[in-house]
Amino acid sequence: MNVVHLTNSISHSSAPLRLVRALDTAQINSTLVVFNSNAEYKNIIKYKRNLFDKINAHFVSNNNVKILSQYNREDLPFSTGTPGVDVSKLKEVKNADIIHLHWTNAEFLSFKSIDKIMKLGKPVVWTFHDSWAMTGGCHVRYGCERFMTGCGKCPELNSKDENDISAKIIKEKLKYYHAENIITVSPSKWMYGNICKSLLFSKSGNYQIGNPLDTDLFFGKDIFTDFDKKEKINILFGSSGTISSKYKGYRYFVEAMKILKEKNPALSDRIVINIFGTVETEFPDLEGYKTRSLGYIKSDEKMAEAYRNADIYVFPSLDDNLPGTVMECLSCETPVVCFDTCGVPEMVKHKENGYVARFKDSEDIEAGIEWICSNNIENKLGKEGRNYIISAYKSNKIAKEYHELYKTLK
Repeated sequence: MNVVHLTNSISHSSAPLRLVRALDTAQINSTLVVFNSNAEYKNIIKYKRNLFDKINAHFVSNNNVKILSQYNREDLPFSTGTPGVDVSKLKEVKNADIIHLHWTNAEFLSFKSIDKIMKLGKPVVWTFHDSWAMTGGCHVRYGCERFMTGCGKCPELNSKDENDISAKIIKEKLKYYHAENIITVSPSKWMYGNICKSLLFSKSGNYQIGNPLDTDLFFGKDIFTDFDKKEKINILFGSSGTISSKYKGYRYFVEAMKILKEKNPALSDRIVINIFGTVETEFPDLEGYKTRSLGYIKSDEKMAEAYRNADIYVFPSLDDNLPGTVMECLSCETPVVCFDTCGVPEMVKHKENGYVARFKDSEDIEAGIEWICSNNIENKLGKEGRNYIISAYKSNKIAKEYHELYKTLK
């Protein structure tokens, strides 16, 4: 069995790369074709654009900028699905038994690119790491359900037009996807439910399989000291690129920390806030707290070390499928405080391995921090978190589930 995976870019922590590694361990031959790679692995092949690809991308990208500039939109992730390259003639694609799509944007696969892939007549699997494939352009939906009926009046574009660019994108996807012949995989039950209700993929073959994690790499704590004996309590927060990324919920984290300082100054004085994944080095919104910028962490080993050094990971994301950082952190025996939204509570079990706060409720995030400080005796919450991740997402388990799916398609 030869499986070719297609994704626009990867890093050391990318879910497609982790899946390829898991399948490789299970002796399932996988190749990963990418546009850009910040990771090294034997099965990675970088797609090299020719001159036509580059000229076309330049022209179409400029046109997309003009189209989107007509809308009074926020700076939120939104992709038109063009331009793209033709990968259908690559020998890795032509020789594959199964073609497995992941992220397709950033000038990698357009609608017409996917049309050409579908016309090869091979089984196509598409794992949804965010909502883009089934929407009119947005990657995170913030509760919007217009993807079920054809988009238009897109709230992310602040549009009142029923036939705006989001509606046109959906029509293009309906034309070129041949979605009834695509097998979709949702890492979370939440995403699975949305796909089954979507206009584009409701008639597809839809499955739910989690993302794999190397739980031997993301191992548990060697030493744990109960909170009442700790001189310093390390809280971890992560963002994506910049601290202001709306969907990561930084404002709710800041509000929660302010509430904590007012309610329990003795506890707040012991807290050190560690922030990773951002370009910022100073955090004036967290005045009164000692803060450390960990920057962008470039290896799984260093990331696992950051999780183990933390006492609590606060993850107030507003829209996330099955976030890898939560999975990794729980595997490292650090409890998580999160909102009750999307796929996150599928991993964070309320008062079992963390605390699930009411959606967009900063006071409840603060309550979760205090609750963990009072209830994580001998790190029982952390240990429960690791046990759950091993049972649900260990690499060999997920590889086996994908293998069983692949076998039904050949």
